[in-house]
Amino acid sequence: MSLQYPLLFPRGEDGYRLGIKHRSVGRLLQHDYNEIYGDEDSSGDNGISERSRLKWVEKHQSIIRSDLYKNIVDSVSHGDISAADVGKRVVLPSSFTSGYRYMRQNFQDSLALCREYGHPDLFITFTCNPKWVEIQRAVADAGCGDASVRPDLVAPVFKMKLDAMMSDLMKKHAFGRAIAAVYTIEFQKRGLPHAHIVLWLADGDKLLSSDEIDLVISAEIPDKEVDPIGYEVVAQLMMHGLCGEANPSCPCMFNGKCMKYYPRPYASNTTMDSDGYALYRRRDLGRTVECNNIHLDNRHVVPYNRGLLVKYQAHINVERCNRSQSIKYLFKYIGKGPDKATVVIEPSNGSSQGLDVTAPAAQQRLFFHLEDEQKVRFRDDESLPQVLGRYKPDATMFIQWYRWDNAGKFWARRRQNDNVVGRMVYAHPASGQRFYMRLLLNLVAGATTFEAIRTVDGIIYPTYREACFHRGLLESDNEWHVALDDASSYATAPQLRELFVTMLLFCEVSNPSSLWDRHWSDLADDVEYNQRKLLHLPTLMLSDLDKQTLALEAINNLLNQHGKSLADFPGLPEIDKGTTYKFSNQLVLEEMMYDCQALKIDATERIGRLNSMQHLIFEKVVQSVNSCSGGFYFVYGHGGTRKTFLWSTIICKLRSEGHIVLAVATSGIASLLIEGGRTAHSRFRIPIDINESSTCEIRKNTHLAELICKASLVIWDEAPMTHRFIFEAVDRTFRNVREIVNPNAKDLPFGGLTVVLGGDFRQVLPVVLKEGREGIVAASISKSYLWQECKVFTLVENMRVQRNIPPITLDGKVMDFRDWILDIGNGVQQTYDLAGNGDSSCIKIPKELQVSYSGDPIKAIVNEIYGGREERHSSIDYLRERAILTPLNEYVDKINREVLSRLPDTPAVYKSSDSICKGSSGNAFDDILYPPEYLNSLKFSGVPNHELQLKVGTPIMILRNLNPKKGLCNGTRLIVTRSYKFLLEALIITGNKIGEKTYIPRICMTPADKTLPFTLKRKQFPIGGCYAMTINKSQGQTMKHVGLFLPDPAFSHGQIYVAISRVTSPTGLRILCVNEDDKYAGYTKNVVYHEIFNDIVPIDPTHT
Repeated sequence: MSLQYPLLFPRGEDGYRLGIKHRSVGRLLQHDYNEIYGDEDSSGDNGISERSRLKWVEKHQSIIRSDLYKNIVDSVSHGDISAADVGKRVVLPSSFTSGYRYMRQNFQDSLALCREYGHPDLFITFTCNPKWVEIQRAVADAGCGDASVRPDLVAPVFKMKLDAMMSDLMKKHAFGRAIAAVYTIEFQKRGLPHAHIVLWLADGDKLLSSDEIDLVISAEIPDKEVDPIGYEVVAQLMMHGLCGEANPSCPCMFNGKCMKYYPRPYASNTTMDSDGYALYRRRDLGRTVECNNIHLDNRHVVPYNRGLLVKYQAHINVERCNRSQSIKYLFKYIGKGPDKATVVIEPSNGSSQGLDVTAPAAQQRLFFHLEDEQKVRFRDDESLPQVLGRYKPDATMFIQWYRWDNAGKFWARRRQNDNVVGRMVYAHPASGQRFYMRLLLNLVAGATTFEAIRTVDGIIYPTYREACFHRGLLESDNEWHVALDDASSYATAPQLRELFVTMLLFCEVSNPSSLWDRHWSDLADDVEYNQRKLLHLPTLMLSDLDKQTLALEAINNLLNQHGKSLADFPGLPEIDKGTTYKFSNQLVLEEMMYDCQALKIDATERIGRLNSMQHLIFEKVVQSVNSCSGGFYFVYGHGGTRKTFLWSTIICKLRSEGHIVLAVATSGIASLLIEGGRTAHSRFRIPIDINESSTCEIRKNTHLAELICKASLVIWDEAPMTHRFIFEAVDRTFRNVREIVNPNAKDLPFGGLTVVLGGDFRQVLPVVLKEGREGIVAASISKSYLWQECKVFTLVENMRVQRNIPPITLDGKVMDFRDWILDIGNGVQQTYDLAGNGDSSCIKIPKELQVSYSGDPIKAIVNEIYGGREERHSSIDYLRERAILTPLNEYVDKINREVLSRLPDTPAVYKSSDSICKGSSGNAFDDILYPPEYLNSLKFSGVPNHELQLKVGTPIMILRNLNPKKGLCNGTRLIVTRSYKFLLEALIITGNKIGEKTYIPRICMTPADKTLPFTLKRKQFPIGGCYAMTINKSQGQTMKHVGLFLPDPAFSHGQIYVAISRVTSPTGLRILCVNEDDKYAGYTKNVVYHEIFNDIVPIDPTHT
C-alpha cells in the first residue's frame, strides 16, 4: 500500500492496522467518496497492470537468456551443450512504456527527425482548460465541484482535444505543410495535463521572415472593437501575470524577478538575430486587460495563434524555435523516467524500485551487429545445437526483404514507405568495434559485406576503428603526425614551424613531446644554413642539440605572438639558454623593430596628403601622445573617407619617433589593413564570455602588462561592432596595470593612455543574442560610461579618386551612387509599407541593379556573378574580386554547393570528428542521448559544418584567427592548391600577405552557442567555402563584383548598407530580392536604428 499510494502513506504504514482510529475522524460526503475511490480505481488498476508486467519479467529473468550468435557457435565447438551456461539474463526492454530504455528510444527518434529535417520550426504548449463545456457538463453530472479531482473525466477530454489539434496541424496544415511532429503529455499530480508539441514545416512554409511570423504568431491584445472574440479569449487565457512588484509571491518570481522575463519590452516590429531567435512584435497600442485592478498591456501577452486559440478555448503558447533545445525540453525526463520511489524492503537483496502512478497518467523505433554477433535469445533449458538450429543467418534475412505473393505464386520485394526516417540503433563508445561500425554505417552507402564497410580509398582495413581513423572520424595524435609528414614534402621549415605552432594552439595535441621528437629534424631543417649565413661561416656544423635549441627558440617566438610559450606545453624541451640569447620581453621587442628612418620618410609624404579635418585629428592625437596627457577620441566616417590612411599616417609618425603604437581592430580583416595590426581580442586577451564587470586576462608584472605600460597610443578600428562591455573591460584592465607608470591611472579613462576609436555607426552593430532593438542599441559604445569622456571627430569628405562612375536612377530621379549608399545607411531613403501593418521600412532597389529571375533564384544569382567561362573559375584575380552576399548561413551553404557543382572533377570530402566535452552538461547519459550522427547534423555560425566538400582551386575563408601576423585571420580568403587527408595547402588572396602559401590542419573548435544542453567539440578544418558569405562576414572587404541575394529581408541594423558599400561602382552590384508578389519585385526591408545616431555629437573644429 505504501508503494501504491505514497501520498496517503508517506511513512510506509499499513492501510489497515491495529489501533487505527474509528471515531472522531470526520465525515465524508458521497461525492468525496466518489473522488477518492475514483482516483484509487484509476491509479490502482494501472498500477496492478504495470506491476503484473514487471513481475513476469522478474520471475522469468532466471530462465530467459541472450548471447551473441558467435559465442554460441564457439561454445558448441568446445563441446558445451547446456544453454544455462552461456549468455546473460534479459533486462527490461524498450517496449516497456515506463522504462528508461523506452524514454531513451523516443528521445533518439526525435533527434533522428532533427537530423533529417533540421531543427523544429514551432514549439507549442497546449494546456487543458477545466472550463471546457465537455468537462463542466461531466463534472456537474457527477456531482463534483472541481474538475482537478476527477482525472477520469479530464484526461479523456484533453486527449480528444489534443488529437483534434494534431489533425489540424498535420492534416489541415494550420501553420502550413507539416512534415513531422512530436509531442509529450505531462501529467501533474495536483494539476491539469498539458502537451508540449514540436512541429517541422516543409520548405516553402517555414517562418523565415518577420512578416511570415506575424501572420501566425501574435503577442498583442486584439482590438476589442474589431475582434471582440479574440480580445476575450486572449484576456482570459494568454495574459502572463500578475507578477513583479504587484505580486511578488507569484510562482514565476525568483529573487524578485520574473523567470519568464515578463513584462517583455515593447517592440515595433518582430525581429530575428543571426541565429533565428525571434523577438515578437509588441507595439504600444494602448490596449489593456484588467487583472486585479492592474492594467496589463502587450508586454504581458504570451505568444499565441488566434485561430487555434479561438477554436480550442485553451492556453496555447506558440513559439518559433530554431534550436534542438526544444527537443531536450520535450523529453526533459529522459534520465528520470516516470515518477518513482526507492524503498529498501529486501535487505538481503538490495532495494526495489516502485512506480508512483498518478491518476491522470493512468487515464491516459535499423539494427546492426558485427559479423556473427547478432543477438540470440533462448531458454536456459534448451540445448545449444537446438538454439543454433533456430537461428540460420543466411535463411532468415531473405524474408525480411521479400514476401510471398500467394496469388501470383512468386516472391515480391517488400515495398518501403518513402516517408520513413531511419535511425541507427545506439552503440556506446565503450562498446569497441560495434561503436566504430555504427559510425561507418552512417557514412558508407550500399555496403553489401562487412569488408565493404571497412574499405577506405580501396584499402580494406582489419578493424572498424582503423577505417574510422582513415576517414577522419576519430581524435588521435597520429593525425598530426600524418599532417606534418605530408607538409614536409612541400613546405619550408618556417612554414612547418608555423604549422607546428598552430597544432599546439588549436588542435589539443595530447603528447606534444612525441610530435617534437618525431619531426624536429624537419622543423630545424634551415637553422644550420641560417647560422652559416648569419656568421659568415660556410663550413659551420651544428650539433643536433644546437639545431633543436635554435628551432625551439623560433617556435617559442611564434608562441609569444599568441601570448604563449613553450612552458605552456608540458613535455616540450626547455631552451638551452647557453646556445641562443633570449630577449626579456619579445612583445616589446617586436614593437621596437620598425625601421624608423623609412617610417619618417613615409610619414612626411602621408602628412602632405591629409585633408583639413584629417590633419586636425592627426595634430590632436600626436599632441596628446607627446604631452602624455591621455585622451579618448572617436573618428566617425563612412567608407571612402580614408580612416585607414589616417591611422597609417599617425602610426608612421609616432613609430618613427620611437613610440609604441598598438593597432587593433574588431575583425581580423580590418586588422590586416594596418601595419602591425592585431584583433583586439588576441592583443588584450579579452574573455569570450563578457559581462558588465569583466576584466581582461592581463596581470601586473607580465610581458603584456609591460607592453601596455610602455605603449603611447591605441588605435581601435571598427569600434561600433564591439559590445560596450568589451571596452569597459579593457578600461578597467588598463587602469589596473598602468598604475605602475601613472599613479592616477585608476581615475583616468584607459589608465591615462591615449585611445582612438574609429568606425561607422551605419554599419552592423554589436551582436547580442536574444535581444531586440533596444538591447542592441544599449550594447553600443555610445551607451557606455566612457562615452562622456570621448571627443568625436567626423570625416565626411570622400577621398577615393574615382572616375566615370555611372549614376543610378530611382523613380525617374538620377542619383549619385555614393549618395544613394549613404541615404540607405542613414535611413533617409524613401520607404514603403508593403504589408500594410505600419512597418514602413521597405525601400526600392534601382532597376539597373535588380536581377530578374524565373525558377530557382539561387541559380539566377550564381549565373549573374559566376556565369562566365569555366576556365575563369581557376583564376585568382577572378575569384578575389567577387562574392555573393546573403544574410543567413543557410543560403551561404546552398550557394556554395551550387557553384561547386558546376566545376569539373570530384570534390574531396572531409568529415569532422564530433564529440561532447566531458562534464559540460553534468549529465552522465550524454553519450547515449546524443548519438554521433545527431552531433554531425548540428550547424553553427562561425564553426564549419560536419561535411566539407573542396576542389583544388576552390576559394575558402578562414573562420579562426590562426596566425594574424602571417595574415591568417578570421575572414581571410584563400585558394586551395593541394589537399591531403589531414592537411590543406592554400594560397592567400586577400589582406597584406597576398600570394603567400600556408598550411591548414584540422583544429578543435567549440561553438559559442549557449542554447545547447552540452558543449560540442568539433575537429575540422577551420574554413568554409566563400563563393558566398554572410553580409556580416563581408564587412571590411572590398570587391569589384557583388551579388546581394535576399531570399528573406535583412533582419538587423546596417546590413543592406554594409552589403552595397562593398563595391565602389554600381556596375559591380547586382541585387536579387525574392518576393512572392511580383508587384513587389525590387523592394526589400532596410533596417536602421535611427536612435543610434543621437549620441554622435561631433566637436566643433574651430574650438579644438
